[in-house]
Amino acid sequence: MTQGNEAFVDKQLEKTLTQAERRAASEEKLLRAAAELISEGGVVAATFERIGKRAGLSRGLVSQRFGSKEGLVNALVDDVVQRFDELLFQYHIHELAPHEAIIAFVDIYLSENDEDAVRDTYHVLLAESLGAQPALRPLFARVHDVVRDRLRQLIERGQKLGTIYKQLDADATAISLGAFLLGVRIQCMVNPDTDIDAVRTNAISSLRAMMGIK
Repeated sequence: MTQGNEAFVDKQLEKTLTQAERRAASEEKLLRAAAELISEGGVVAATFERIGKRAGLSRGLVSQRFGSKEGLVNALVDDVVQRFDELLFQYHIHELAPHEAIIAFVDIYLSENDEDAVRDTYHVLLAESLGAQPALRPLFARVHDVVRDRLRQLIERGQKLGTIYKQLDADATAISLGAFLLGVRIQCMVNPDTDIDAVRTNAISSLRAMMGIK
């Protein structure tokens, strides 16, 4: 390949990367706009026209990116899950001992952070899946099963290491913990004056006692 051809390829690659970056940025704007609208008025409020207007982009782009309302909701849920996973990674939860990882998971989930507005959208959609949008239930069931499996595996590993009580039912404990965390977040949405810091401190203390974590 000649030097001139190499320069041409480099420019084409740069152009492609720039387009990919622009696409990612516009998609983030659309998801953020959809999340805000759903938090404010539920799924029915997130029309493609309103999402495009809120994001400062065209309605056609929303349809092009997500195809349907179902595609949009799936993308939103995936985005929330990915953001939380990235947050866990930033706190190096994957490097912690099992019992410490469980405590960190609870601490992070119940901590205030910049993703609260996005995460609230998840809980609004979850609530709607129990009422007006039953078709969403399988989606949330899959996500919750992933969290359940993750927590159960951590508990089982801690039991093998002797850092968590062996008599605990790992699966039942994982389900109970996941349900508790969801409930606290929904309570905070219902009553924004809830002292989340006090709840988090109490939850971690109770969790340590229940699991035998020192």
